[in-house]
Amino acid sequence: MTAWERDDYASRYKIAPERLKLIPFYYFDDRVVTEPREWSPDGRVGYLSTGKNSCDWSTVIQAAEGQNWPLTIACKRSEFDEHSEAAGHAGIEMRSNIPRAEHDEKLAHSQLLIVALKERRLSAGHVRLMTAATYGTPVIATRVSGIRGYEELAAALVEPGDAESLRAGVASLMADPDELREQMNRVRSFARSRPYSVYASELRSFVLKASDQGR
Repeated sequence: MTAWERDDYASRYKIAPERLKLIPFYYFDDRVVTEPREWSPDGRVGYLSTGKNSCDWSTVIQAAEGQNWPLTIACKRSEFDEHSEAAGHAGIEMRSNIPRAEHDEKLAHSQLLIVALKERRLSAGHVRLMTAATYGTPVIATRVSGIRGYEELAAALVEPGDAESLRAGVASLMADPDELREQMNRVRSFARSRPYSVYASELRSFVLKASDQGR
């Protein structure tokens, strides 16, 4: 849950705010690495855009048209069927239902992750942002309420539903390696503040406390 969702839930379902416990998601996965990886361009190839929740593939495809981006989209099967023709015309490789291990391996070696989301009143994109931070992969994301509270895991933010803004954002981010390194150092510092182990510990304490109170 995010802070804004707690307030939203309290208002929507008439729940006293003090009854809701906010346990933020984690920023990097220390089950995978003990520290978020430092960004380096070495060994990185291609761009990736991925997800199964609130994804704005139309904007990604429009932004990629005529850019010769080395881009792969990984999506749900239904979205593949809907967008694969347009993606092909834009020179994008589109795949569906990639196994998690293969997905994370590709993300770990990508030059850039594009997280383009539709503006909806629900959280989205956190797993993608966390996974990219874990592997030191730069992210350009759309500034939507779904990632509010986790924006610091992105190297750059652009406006939602704006293909020109996304295209310009990618070009700017990838044209300046020194600025990108600075942004990724910032992302890494932020990600280090909340590993999975802290998140799991807080969840465990909450469950145990609730169990004790229910006896």
